[in-house]
Amino acid sequence: MNRAKFVFILLTTNILIMSPVFAWQKIKMVSGDKQTGVAGSVLKKDFVVQVLSENDKPVSGVPVIFSIVNEAGESPSEKLSKEESFLSSPVSITDSQGYASNRLNLGRKSKGNIIITAATRDSLGDPAIFTVASRSKMWILILFLGIVGGLGIFLFGMFYLNDALQKISGPNLRNILIKLTKSPWKGIGTGFFVTLFNQSSSATTFLEVSLVSAGVMTFYQSIAVTMGAEIGSTITAQLIAFKISEFSVILAGVGFYISFFSRNKKWKKIGNAVLGFGILFLGMKIMADSMLPVGQNDAFIEIMKKVENPLIGILIGFVFTIIIHSSGATAGIVIAMAIAGVITLNQAIPINLGAQAGTCITALLSSIGRSREGKRVAIWHVIHQMAGLILVYPFLTVIVYKGEPAWIYFVKQFTQNVFLTSDTARQIAMGHTMLSVFNAVIFLPILPLVNKTLLTIFPSAEKEKAFGPIYIDEGLLENPSLALGQAKKEIVREGKISSEMYAESLKVFETLDVNLSETVSLKDFKVDILRNSIVQYLAKIGQNTVLNEEQSLKETQLLYITADFEAIGDIIDKNIMPLARKKIKNELWFSDEGWKDIVELHSRVLKNFEAVIGALDQNDLENAKIISEAKAEINGFSAELRKRHIDRINAGLKESLETSSVHLDLIDQFKRINSYISDISTTLLGRI
Repeated sequence: MNRAKFVFILLTTNILIMSPVFAWQKIKMVSGDKQTGVAGSVLKKDFVVQVLSENDKPVSGVPVIFSIVNEAGESPSEKLSKEESFLSSPVSITDSQGYASNRLNLGRKSKGNIIITAATRDSLGDPAIFTVASRSKMWILILFLGIVGGLGIFLFGMFYLNDALQKISGPNLRNILIKLTKSPWKGIGTGFFVTLFNQSSSATTFLEVSLVSAGVMTFYQSIAVTMGAEIGSTITAQLIAFKISEFSVILAGVGFYISFFSRNKKWKKIGNAVLGFGILFLGMKIMADSMLPVGQNDAFIEIMKKVENPLIGILIGFVFTIIIHSSGATAGIVIAMAIAGVITLNQAIPINLGAQAGTCITALLSSIGRSREGKRVAIWHVIHQMAGLILVYPFLTVIVYKGEPAWIYFVKQFTQNVFLTSDTARQIAMGHTMLSVFNAVIFLPILPLVNKTLLTIFPSAEKEKAFGPIYIDEGLLENPSLALGQAKKEIVREGKISSEMYAESLKVFETLDVNLSETVSLKDFKVDILRNSIVQYLAKIGQNTVLNEEQSLKETQLLYITADFEAIGDIIDKNIMPLARKKIKNELWFSDEGWKDIVELHSRVLKNFEAVIGALDQNDLENAKIISEAKAEINGFSAELRKRHIDRINAGLKESLETSSVHLDLIDQFKRINSYISDISTTLLGRI
């Protein structure tokens, strides 16, 4: 025991023994608890206690001993940091109101939490206990780095999870949006579940804009999907509110091991999703832990009081969401701040309101360059989001219930009664979700009116209807010749769409336009829709009447041809467009000679493509024969182009080496398409 501590104990013992005897007393903590200070400085506030008698009257002249407490299990460095810290005086005498105070001087090397006790002789068994957090002189920099780093990890986890879920769902999300939006209720449900998988209402809106622009989905179908997407985007906050961040490392580890050791691609994707989920919560924990000192900082508390003004909170959420492009991420960060105790429900809800408005920017950007129908989807997204904000704003400002904003009161009561909790994180999440739900409930009954109004303000060039066959006529089924003729017209239409896809595919490689690649891929939906309708129609022709030999052959030919056109569309969507996106993403460039070769091959195949459609339309068997015989020529030319490319690689041409996989695969895909074109011409010649 050092000399200073010995003197302190001797002094305080003598004071207690020599002090006059008072009636039973209790000590009450008044102020100074949970302060944060910087090492080597004096705390800004005193520790203040009040000594009361048995009948709660202040007692003056009582010695109160303030002590720095050493806890069991502390490391030598922690004990040293406390020993360097000292109080202004070990003993303070109560004044006429029973108050006694003291102040702590933090040591230069002090760090972590320090416990201070205050006790009188009669309250030694039940002292007042103060806690102090001592921070390094570099604490602001450390705090900033912790929050920025945690935010980066959080956003990485969210986007990684988003990417993993989209890979699990594959192209199914687009199919679901098209097939399950026939009624408003189905549309809301579909928008909700699609957004659950892609974790972003903005991504769902972008998909809607693309589908409506391509004519695969009507604007009326998209209205309900938007409402469901907004509800789905709030589920991220609900998951974060479960506060499973303590298990984030376990989640991330389990996800990694599932992905690393699984040979099954599906399980690898599931493992990646779990890994992203764990990383998301790890980032949130880092942010929450880093922000703990902020909640005890007087300057920050004063700043946050201004956020209680709903307009300022909405503006903060709006700007931040524009920057990170995710209202779900903003809500997650707000919940992390609430867990750290640096933000209240009154401050959080306006920020989330602004976040929901901020997602409108992504929708507007996605509509640039789209059709009038696609722009209408984006405008409806903006109207819907702003309507929700306008709906709630009066209940955050002028409409008060039981002394607090009516919306805040309602959120608290709903969370308490339904979830049996008053946890701020859950209240924030529920406020986020309930706004989207109420917005949907209000608009659902008036969707036809919304549709009519927006169509009036932003009219289409022609009456909008879902894409589908235009030549197929069920009334002609009793006349097979006419019915087969109509089916052929629809197949010609299908072929022209496939031909457009093929022509535009080269433009994607030339312009590096990602939006154009999406437009090309979406046309494959049109091809699929026509093919399915044509097959069903041809089947009905055969079922309704007995076909003669010529009609039966014609039916079989048309079935083969429509399947070949669909196969070409699939090659472009699933093989050629991914090659284009790979080239764009990796910033690859073909050599001048290589690009000329690709253009030449594409041009020859396109010429055959247009010719076979004309042969089908005009029943031109002479032309069909020419196209059929051109297959060998295209195959030979493709082989020559492959050899040229390899020669350029052997000559050390950098561009050829970097683009080799894309270049050779693209040649193969063009050759495959020409093979299908040749098959169509062969079918026309009756060689089935």
